[in-house]
Amino acid sequence: MGSGGTRVGGCRARGRSRIRLARRRGCVLRPKLEFHLTDSRARCWQCGTIQLDFVLPERLDAEFVNERNERERPVMIHHAVLGSMERFIAMLLEHHEGWLPMWLAPEQVVVVTISDAIAAYAHELMQALDDAGIRAYLDSRPEWLEKQIVDAREKQVPILVALGSRDERDRTISIRLRDGRQLTLTFAEGVEHLRLAAPPPPVAARA
Repeated sequence: MGSGGTRVGGCRARGRSRIRLARRRGCVLRPKLEFHLTDSRARCWQCGTIQLDFVLPERLDAEFVNERNERERPVMIHHAVLGSMERFIAMLLEHHEGWLPMWLAPEQVVVVTISDAIAAYAHELMQALDDAGIRAYLDSRPEWLEKQIVDAREKQVPILVALGSRDERDRTISIRLRDGRQLTLTFAEGVEHLRLAAPPPPVAARA
């Protein structure tokens, strides 16, 4: 590894990141930065990379005019933010064992109805969730509630909302969380509770 690689290896990481200098690895493009993430089972996944390419500009006969009005060969930078998208998604699924956090889940909430008699109330809730930016779907199949709960868990939907005639009468919604905890809130409070649970976590500011 040349002087460029030495400079890269001499960088000091911030936060929880660590930098390790890897020598004698087969790599066509170098110096190269690899970003490795560790999942919940302590397995290491290579994700993003930043690589300097001195070969392709030569093959392309690429040139630019520098500040001295001289022609100069550029250095090409290859930057893959996440690496392979498929690998990154696989890593997320492995890390969370399929149970993506609510803000990442394709379907965040499933609304199940106890009977067809509350269909209008269920559609009112679905509209309110949609207005709040929550990804929800309605399960109004004529199935036992237990079967609907099992199906939602198999799809690994983070939150289940069960609606019955009492909910319609009292203008409440019954929320069942992934860990089995249950909440009964008013219609407005329930929608707001789900809305606050849905956004991604804030990104910590760098020092």
